[in-house]
Amino acid sequence: MLTLALDTATSLLSVAVGRAGKVLAIETSAARRGQSEELLPLIDKTCAAAGCKLQDIQRLVAITGPGSFTGLRIGLAAAKGLAFGLQVPLIGFSAFQAARQAVPEATGVVLESWREELYVELGVGQAPEMLTPAQIATRLQPGMLLTGDAAAKIPEAPYRTMPPLALAALELVAVGAADETPIAPYYVRPPDISQPKAR
Repeated sequence: MLTLALDTATSLLSVAVGRAGKVLAIETSAARRGQSEELLPLIDKTCAAAGCKLQDIQRLVAITGPGSFTGLRIGLAAAKGLAFGLQVPLIGFSAFQAARQAVPEATGVVLESWREELYVELGVGQAPEMLTPAQIATRLQPGMLLTGDAAAKIPEAPYRTMPPLALAALELVAVGAADETPIAPYYVRPPDISQPKAR
């Protein structure tokens, strides 16, 4: 099944196309802003590199967060719109699950939040938290290995660089991992938005 995977939640925007566990094409962008303008052209570019058209896609996979609030909403809205238009299934995986798939030897995942506190999951099955680098350092266990796009901010522990999560999403689909249906944004804490004032 020809699958399109995308990640707009983490610090590296990534789009990948694969089939039966084989990656056909991968494109990335490190731009922090402008994802709404970049995403669809990047999808077209990835499909072209894979030798297919968007209309050929049979399944979509998206990273549901946590991560950038704006990027996450853009990515999921695009994924839902494309899935609806193409009439194909849409699958979602959290960034924590994808990071562990990408770096299976890691025992902790630290993700960028673009604020003082980072998104953290220290140990499989542990509840995700938001902690400062100093707080994370006090929770580290001997031999702990970190991954994630913010793992380098924790100098007290070794880390492995996290590959683009669109690739990990393709791997999760290939191994039949449990997905999120229906998919929704994954927030460790409620987003910082203000409700309109009542008139």
